[in-house]
Amino acid sequence: MESFEDNKSKGSAATSTNSEDAPDFKFDINCEEAWTFLVETSDTSPGPGQVFLIAEDKKFSVRENILIKHSKYFERSLRNPRYVESQTKTFTFDDIKAVHLGVYLHLVYCQVFGQSADVPSFGEPERCIWFSGHVEIYQLCDRFLNKDLAVAVSEGLQCYLILDPSVWHDSFVSEDYENFSSFYIRSLSQCFKLLDQSSETDRHLRRAIVYSLCHCMPIAISQECLKLIQGNHELLFEVASCYAGMLQEARKDMKSTEKPKQWVYRGKWVQER
Repeated sequence: MESFEDNKSKGSAATSTNSEDAPDFKFDINCEEAWTFLVETSDTSPGPGQVFLIAEDKKFSVRENILIKHSKYFERSLRNPRYVESQTKTFTFDDIKAVHLGVYLHLVYCQVFGQSADVPSFGEPERCIWFSGHVEIYQLCDRFLNKDLAVAVSEGLQCYLILDPSVWHDSFVSEDYENFSSFYIRSLSQCFKLLDQSSETDRHLRRAIVYSLCHCMPIAISQECLKLIQGNHELLFEVASCYAGMLQEARKDMKSTEKPKQWVYRGKWVQER
């Protein structure tokens, strides 16, 4: 009997457990909402109407009717006797972080019961949004074919990515300006790597990242920004191109505000209009 998870290609939106690009900032990943459905690993089989989902040796138990309501992925795998999951009512994901899976399940319940499907805060300090975690949760929504939730999460993510420039004047940021800016830049760079250029929604998020790095940060740290993202060649090219365009526009604006120049034309003084 086949496994739906093995049968389905994960190339489009698989999540990664690689942490080599983790931002160099003290950031505690904790999210109470992620562990609402956690059960003891000693529980060997789900009860009637329940489904087990396992990631990183953590086991979650959710109601089957809730899980499949908006997800074509889970509906197909649990309703088709061809797949082993329809019999075992258990999914094991080797490439998904437990906290991401837990937050996805939290959002699914919010979705079903008509509550806000906003991704909860992921850690401390709260002002430092764990951008890559939000991206990977959005990708889970896409992977599990939960279209409505994917749209909601991606829209919320865009709001987070476009950082309010006033944040740089907050006392929290000013006290640790260098670390905060480094964390922010590295986080966005990490997100950019996770996003797929071939996906229309991902392209929107990639553009939001470029916009945020170029327009939502003090220009004084632009050189530091380029230095921190130099290993991310695609992002470096986009940001450098954006900076070049901004510089060109600034020069045009400066010229338009200058006083009319006088110049010699065929021996006569001519004033530009």
